[in-house]
Amino acid sequence: MAETIYRILRREHDEARETLRQLADSTTEDAQMRRDKATDMAIDLISHNEAEAQILYQRLMKFEDLREDVEEHLAEHEEANEELRALLDMDAADEQWIESLKELKRAIEQHIEYEEEDLFFEAKYYIEEEEAEKLAVRYEAEQSRRRGLLTAA
Repeated sequence: MAETIYRILRREHDEARETLRQLADSTTEDAQMRRDKATDMAIDLISHNEAEAQILYQRLMKFEDLREDVEEHLAEHEEANEELRALLDMDAADEQWIESLKELKRAIEQHIEYEEEDLFFEAKYYIEEEEAEKLAVRYEAEQSRRRGLLTAA
């Protein structure tokens, strides 16, 4: 059995949670590590958000019952992407950096929880396993493409 898009997204969510935890536990003396991890995390999360919107959310928008939830998630993605970019512009040695990160962490964790527990659950009523596997392949290709664009920028 091939991997579904939901399994891939959950794995990436777990990785994001772990990176956010590590960053939240860091100190101002860890400024270089903060910058490096935050940059990697921003590339991963922004490419994740954009590919998820393009592949999964675009598909879910076709279902009237899910449209409002999907639109809310898209708005949360945009907000998270903006906050990630703003974090990268801040001085990682500044105390305000950790406060901004903690706010971002709370928002991302809340988004992930709702997405995994509600949206994915509902989506499975509309998207069968075989299609979810095909979406996984498309998602991985799109995320890789977007990650490459972000890395090159």
